[in-house]
Parts: sequence; C-alpha cells; structure tokens
Amino acid sequence: RNRMNRTTCLDWHYLRVSIAFDKGTYDLPDFQFMQIINHAVERFAGKFGIGSPIDLIQYDPKKFVGILRVHGSAVSVLWAALTLCNQYKTKLLTFSIDASSPFLISISRKSRFLSLD
Repeated sequence: RNRMNRTTCLDWHYLRVSIAFDKGTYDLPDFQFMQIINHAVERFAGKFGIGSPIDLIQYDPKKFVGILRVHGSAVSVLWAALTLCNQYKTKLLTFSIDASSPFLISISRKSRFLSLD
C-alpha cells in the first residue's frame, strides 16, 4: 500500500511577517527586509542558518509586511529566530508573525495589510 500522508505533500510553509521599529520612521526596501530576516536567522541558527532558502513572495514597504515561503522542516527555526530578534545594527525592532499556513491562498486572502493586485 502506498498511503499519502498529509505532511509529505506539504513541503512549503508560508508566513505573513511584519516588523515594527521602536522609534523613528524608516525606508525599508524589500532587500533590506530580507537582510534583517537573514541576520536574525544567522544569529539564532549559526552561519549556515536553517539550511533551506527563505523566499519573499510579497512585500508592502509602507507597512513593513511580507509573505515568506520556507521549507516545512525549517518553520520552527525561522519562527524562533524572528521571535528572539530584537535588534538590527543600532535599531530596536520587533517581528510579528501575523499568519502561518501551508497554503499560500489562506495567507493572502485573509490579508488586511497587503493589496494583492
């Protein structure tokens, strides 16, 4: 018998992540958003990080909200790294994980932050 397990067919996981800064207003383009995320992962998991790519699917630079795609086996490491990160260079910040799902449609349809044109 060849049974298909739900966990085997769901390779990717999607997270809607936002960053809030302590003080001031910032211009945060998409590459810098990802740079902060990669910095958080490197600080938490070491030089090789989570061992799989983190893809930025969509990003709203006005609200600092992005949808990330990560391999299902790395979700907990990414989640922990973002939760524990509170500083990038000299800027104090906070990550919020607003939604999490193995299905992209469930993240984007519930989004009140992004306009998916």
